[in-house]
Amino acid sequence: MSIPRKLEGSWINHYLKYTEGQESPAIFHFWVSISLISACLGRKVYLDRGYFNLYPNMYIVLLAESEECAKSTAIRIGIDKILGDEKMEDKPAMFAQKATPQALVETLVDETGVPDANMIVTKNAEVYIHASELSVLLGKRDKNTELLTILTDLYDCQDKWAYKTRYKGWEQVCNLCINIIAATTPRWLRESISKDAIGGGFTNRLVFIYVSHTDRTFPHPKHPPEREELRVKLVHDLSLIRRFKGSYSWGAGAEDWYAEWYEGNAIKLKKSPELYVRRKKDLILKVAMCVSAAEKDNRVIDIKDLERAVNAVNKVEEYLPIAIALISSTTMGDDTRQVLEIIRKEIKMMHSDLLRRVWHVIDAKRLGEIVLTLEEAGLVEVTIDTTKMGMGARYYEYIGKDKKVSSLNYMGELPEN
Repeated sequence: MSIPRKLEGSWINHYLKYTEGQESPAIFHFWVSISLISACLGRKVYLDRGYFNLYPNMYIVLLAESEECAKSTAIRIGIDKILGDEKMEDKPAMFAQKATPQALVETLVDETGVPDANMIVTKNAEVYIHASELSVLLGKRDKNTELLTILTDLYDCQDKWAYKTRYKGWEQVCNLCINIIAATTPRWLRESISKDAIGGGFTNRLVFIYVSHTDRTFPHPKHPPEREELRVKLVHDLSLIRRFKGSYSWGAGAEDWYAEWYEGNAIKLKKSPELYVRRKKDLILKVAMCVSAAEKDNRVIDIKDLERAVNAVNKVEEYLPIAIALISSTTMGDDTRQVLEIIRKEIKMMHSDLLRRVWHVIDAKRLGEIVLTLEEAGLVEVTIDTTKMGMGARYYEYIGKDKKVSSLNYMGELPEN
């Protein structure tokens, strides 16, 4: 007899409820919850794609400029409070140290099972990599080419994978599955990944969750008894999700729904140069598997799961162009970002006020070029007010006003009370 869950409805919704008293943006907590489920499902579940099995593993990176968004805190809550709880069953192997090819391979070898009498390895080599700062994990870009190549290769969860080490010769790993959850700033990411590599194999597999600010403010965060009770239930139910094994199947109409979505987006997916967008077709299915597992035990992908997955990924894509620009920006790009952030926070401001804010790092001529760039990009609107003493006063207004981020934006419903 199966053990019932303690929480009704979506585990993700309850996780969002648990974290709503903390200042990290809700979308960060959403993707941390997806990552936790993905790591617990590991390689034990899959979706048959004909020529290969698709596993729900993901490389997720929380990306933001400042400490305001508390990227690392969002990750630590999931890792320490939920997955790290002593009552969490059968935890996946955790890897949080500075990564080197040798250290990562040794961890995978340690997790590889011993062949049985028929020389078949049944244990999975599942590793959950988490990092409060991705650049610390990866190291400097002039020394991490081999590591990035390995992580790129491991993304596809091979049945067998071999690597030649310096001291032990060839090492073989079986039944691979790697998940990554990490945080970083655009500047530190540029320190770890060269500009030429942006859009390449490794970054193509990263899901960047970019947020410019958070609308949450809690001077004195509280953790009342009812929130602790919810945490205990989250740990219990995630342990049950960890037990899932076997193939996913399609619910009524879901296979046709996905085919229609795929055909409607096929040209865009093939031609898009934007990082993971070309892998969006598989990412949708990976997220759908996690969304399904969050709510039900039957390993069935329903239309509702697909709709939520598409909604979640589309929400990430809205800010993907900004994320890419920040990652690959030059000094001019950094200055442009700084000016845009000032205008965004003020919503509307005069040119003279803006110049007073940046004169020590950006002169008047350069500021004019930056504002022109932002205007032509459709990010700010420039207006002239001639009512003051017959002189023209320029005002800049931020056009891309951020919508309030709530679970409604990417789950299709609000957290349950």
